[in-house]
Amino acid sequence: MKTLLSIFSISLSLLVFSQIEEEWTFEVDSISVSGTLLTPSKDFRGPVVLFFSGSGVTDRNGNTGAQFQNNSLKMLAEALVDEGLASFRFDKRSIPLIAAGRVSSDMSFDYFVDDGITWLTRLKSDGRFDTFFVLGHSQGSTVGALVARDSSISKFISVAGPARPADEVIYSQLEAQSPLLASLAKPKLDSIKAGYQVAEANAPLHSLFKKENQPFMSSWFNYDPKEIMTGLNKPVLIVNGTTDFQVSVIEAEALNASVGGSNLLIIEGMNHVLKDAPKDRMLNMAAYSDPNRALSDGLVDGIVNFLAEK
Repeated sequence: MKTLLSIFSISLSLLVFSQIEEEWTFEVDSISVSGTLLTPSKDFRGPVVLFFSGSGVTDRNGNTGAQFQNNSLKMLAEALVDEGLASFRFDKRSIPLIAAGRVSSDMSFDYFVDDGITWLTRLKSDGRFDTFFVLGHSQGSTVGALVARDSSISKFISVAGPARPADEVIYSQLEAQSPLLASLAKPKLDSIKAGYQVAEANAPLHSLFKKENQPFMSSWFNYDPKEIMTGLNKPVLIVNGTTDFQVSVIEAEALNASVGGSNLLIIEGMNHVLKDAPKDRMLNMAAYSDPNRALSDGLVDGIVNFLAEK
């Protein structure tokens, strides 16, 4: 495979060095937001990929809490650095807020976009990077697409990203588990989208409809990924796996149909955390807690080939 080392005219001498990690931080809302810059060498000059992770407390590495440690995004960043691509991935500001025992009831989806723009600005001012790409996973696909509107971004990659507003995706996920739960949730989802606060639900919907979550949900629900990506006017790659039960291939196909000239990559057997897994839900979930399971074949090559295209 032709690598980005030659396409982006990066010296082949980079191959003799180990990858370099740098921890970056900035202060906002009286907390420190942190991220990891990964470069092929200390003397690196070339392209960089800005990562956006998924929903909830999913961190820069693709892990969600202590239970679901799979390192999917960390592994993807490390695979890309082997192809001559620097990357930056970061924790959403909600993660240090929760770690500090703070519940921010005025948390907005727009804060994730603001933080992404802050990191992009820092990358652009660094001086080492000459080409900028954005990669968003799951919820991060929508956040990343909003940041990718910046004219400095050359290409955008959506990995397991939804095509519909988040309230519709949540409803579909609930319906797949229990039509009764979905029917109970629907009026609450509609009200929150309209900007109203609703009464907290009993278990098992309680965590979804906590009062402190509702302002964030309201801001999130009003973004339509198809509309955002259609307006990017730059090359877009849409990636999904056939065993992803959180964001199905149907979402990827809908995105591709809406975004004129986009590239669609469907990877057989890949689940939501970018690893091979069967369709059986319980066996599929095992990959969410397996940091030793490799990324699915075709994922890295597909991304690298897309970024290399002129």
